[in-house]
Amino acid sequence: MWYLRNINTEHVYYLVSQPVGHTVGRAGTGLIITGDESISRYHAMLWPINNVLHLIDTGSKYGSYVNDNIAKNVRISKEQATALKPGDKIRFGLYKSIWLVEKVDFRCLTSMLFMDNGLKTILDQIGAELVSTYTEGVTHLIMPPNIMHTKFLECLAGQVQIVSPEFFQTIARDCIVHGKALPLEKDFTPAYTGPYMRYEPKLLHRNPSRSNLFTGKEFIFLSTVQFRHFENVVKIAGGVCLCASDKKILKSRFVEPNVIVIKLNSSSTTHPKSVETLSQYLTSHRRRMVLEVEIEYALIFCSTEKFCNPDYNFLTSLAKSTKQDTVKSGQEDSGGTSNGGNISKRS
Repeated sequence: MWYLRNINTEHVYYLVSQPVGHTVGRAGTGLIITGDESISRYHAMLWPINNVLHLIDTGSKYGSYVNDNIAKNVRISKEQATALKPGDKIRFGLYKSIWLVEKVDFRCLTSMLFMDNGLKTILDQIGAELVSTYTEGVTHLIMPPNIMHTKFLECLAGQVQIVSPEFFQTIARDCIVHGKALPLEKDFTPAYTGPYMRYEPKLLHRNPSRSNLFTGKEFIFLSTVQFRHFENVVKIAGGVCLCASDKKILKSRFVEPNVIVIKLNSSSTTHPKSVETLSQYLTSHRRRMVLEVEIEYALIFCSTEKFCNPDYNFLTSLAKSTKQDTVKSGQEDSGGTSNGGNISKRS
C-alpha cells in the first residue's frame, strides 16, 4: 500500500485500492489540499501500478515538483507520468505542500482465523496479499487470542509480525479515514497463555535470536505425525530433524550432546516397548525425553536453557528452588542470626 505523508503536518494520505487513480487538488479530489492558493482545483493524479507510483501533473497552473527539483523549482512535465519510489519527495504548487512517498507491504498468513467479510474487505482495500502456508516473505500472521498452531510457531521462528485482526481494523477505521500514521504492530499482539506461563505481549514480538535458536541441535521424533508437525518449525529456527520410525538410528546417537529426543504425546495411541526401553536408556545417561510443548516454549521465551534441554531436570530444579526458599524463609524468621545472638521471631 502506497501512501503520502506531509512532512510539515504529518497528515497521511493512503492510496488504497480503487479502480481509478487518486486525484490531487483544491476541492472534490481524493487528496484535498487547502490553504494554498498555488494548488489548482484539479492539480495532479497519482496512480500506483505494481511497485511503481506514477505521478501525473494534470495541467496545473503552478506545477508539481519531485526530489532535487523542488529546491530548483523545476516542475515535472505536464500530462506525462513520472515514476516514484519510496523515499521520494513531492511538492504540489509553490509553497509548503511537500509530501514523502512511502510504501508498506502486507503479505498475510492467517492461523485458525475465520475470515469474515469485514476483514476480507479491509485486506482487499489495503492491497494485502493472503497466503495459506508459511513462506519466506510473509510479513504478518493474523491470529486470534490463545491459539497454538504450527503456523504460529513457524512465524515466531521466521521473524513474522504476529497481530490480532484489530490491527487491520484500526488501519481502516482510524488511519485511512482520519489521515493518521500507521499503528504500532506491537500494540496489537494477541493474548496468548499456556500452562504455567504468565502472558507478556513482548514474548511474541519479533526476536532475531529465534532464527538460530536450534542451530547445532538435532531433533529426533519418534512418530511420523510429530515429525511432519514440527519439521519445518525446527528448520526455520536453524535445527535439523530425524524421524526414528522412518530411519534406523544408532542407540548411541540418542545420547549425543546435541541430540534432543521428543517424547510421544499423550494422544498417541501406541507406545511401543522400544520407546520405554529408550526412555530407560536416556535416564541411565542422566538425560530425558523432551515434551513436544517445549518446542513451543523454547521459541516463545527464546531460550533452550530449560526447554528443549535433555540435561535439564525440572523436578530436581524445583526441589532445589523449594529448598532455597525454605532456607531463605528460615533466615528471615530468625532475623538473619545464626551465631547464638538474640533471636526475635517476626510477627
